[in-house]
Amino acid sequence: MEGVDDGELFGNVRIAMTVLGISNETQDSIFRVLSAVLLLGNIEFKPDGKEGCAIKNNDDIVAIASLLSVDASALAISLTVRSMKVRGQSLTIPLKPEQAVDTRDALAKGLYGRLFIWLVDSINISIDIGKHSNFIGVLDVSSFCACFAVVFVCKSSL
Repeated sequence: MEGVDDGELFGNVRIAMTVLGISNETQDSIFRVLSAVLLLGNIEFKPDGKEGCAIKNNDDIVAIASLLSVDASALAISLTVRSMKVRGQSLTIPLKPEQAVDTRDALAKGLYGRLFIWLVDSINISIDIGKHSNFIGVLDVSSFCACFAVVFVCKSSL
């Protein structure tokens, strides 16, 4: 956006996180997870010529795996194959491209959801809301895609 200094705003976010007691290392982890969630949206799948699918852009898988500190080939397999155990036997079922997209989206939503809950819990612990104190309520209005939160500062009615 014109007239908006993203670097300054990002610096403000980092300062706010530091004030809330979130260490630099934890902040870096938060941003790695957010980056991975955003990069997951770039992953595309193509039919593999057999029953399943393959990932079109392996470079993004490598970047996501690095951000999440997981093995890239294991991540690729988890997005393109469904594994299950039936009566003690392991079965793998190749996913069609549409199914792989659903798996990719579920992973992104799961990562984002867990991070969001952790962040809200950390903020609430940090500000130590008591019976007769101010508190911050965080309302996630992103419905995932927009990835932003609106923060309301409220006065406790107790």
